[in-house]
Amino acid sequence: MSARLDTEDPFSVYRSTIRWVHNEARKLYWSSDTDPGEGSIAFNELQFSSSRENTRTALMQGEMLVEISTDHLTAFAKTLELPVETIAPWTCVRSAIESSALGVWLMAPEIGRKCRILRALLFRHEGLRQQMKFLSQERMSERETKARDRIREVESQLRSIADADLGRRLKKSKPEGKSRLMPSVTEIVGNIPGKDQAYRLLSAIAHGHFWALHRQSFGPIESEQLRAVSSKGPPDRTEILHTKRLSAQSVAYLSCELLDSFLAILWNKFKLYGCDTNRLVVTFRQSYERMGVQPSVGFYTPSESDRMTEQ
Repeated sequence: MSARLDTEDPFSVYRSTIRWVHNEARKLYWSSDTDPGEGSIAFNELQFSSSRENTRTALMQGEMLVEISTDHLTAFAKTLELPVETIAPWTCVRSAIESSALGVWLMAPEIGRKCRILRALLFRHEGLRQQMKFLSQERMSERETKARDRIREVESQLRSIADADLGRRLKKSKPEGKSRLMPSVTEIVGNIPGKDQAYRLLSAIAHGHFWALHRQSFGPIESEQLRAVSSKGPPDRTEILHTKRLSAQSVAYLSCELLDSFLAILWNKFKLYGCDTNRLVVTFRQSYERMGVQPSVGFYTPSESDRMTEQ
């Protein structure tokens, strides 16, 4: 990949592109009806009165994840302001991929009403599990009781619509949120093709693992005057000092990973609601062109996007 770089500010092209995508995506997002279009997949799923509220909840969860992904998009651009951050961009993109992957999982157009409700309940169950842990540590007994009542209700709903696999897991699980039922985030990230490896690298950086950090967020000090003679080993042995550094190549990689995941969640939302996906694809193709990146690098063509949603 070869970006058009400003030698004084090599990150400006990526920063401006990310912000441009944000503005263009908002125009597309808000120019579409906020309610599902008539005849769309989401519209048809809402016609079942017996499950309408659960379907609305699932759609609202997806909308919230779009908002979270959008926040991470703009936050990433801010980390590239000079003086640039060297670690925060990686953890920011990790969070973006995670929220986008959850949205892709919840809003997959092809899964159907029952599966969407099931996934929404699993997502809520996991959230309540985490809330229970938080409340127990804070000794908020009254709120903990309410959370426990809600989690019992969700587990009851899950039993009523569970498929065979989940049914077996529910039988083996401990009640009141003591067992995890939702797939792990790492598994869910696999719903965006090619993002599982990136997510592992980004997670390693977030968790402070040296093998990932020292290669991506640090670099050797090049000046010979700043080389320190080690007190250990032979007299002629030197130790190269490192400093925080972020390369333009790394920023190009992160920008592509970020835009890929953002496209994925918007694509599923647009397909689900019956919005115009062609304009969305044009916007993202132009974003890669602005960065000087070939469309084959980290870009889904319309046919590839169709295959993506069939995973």
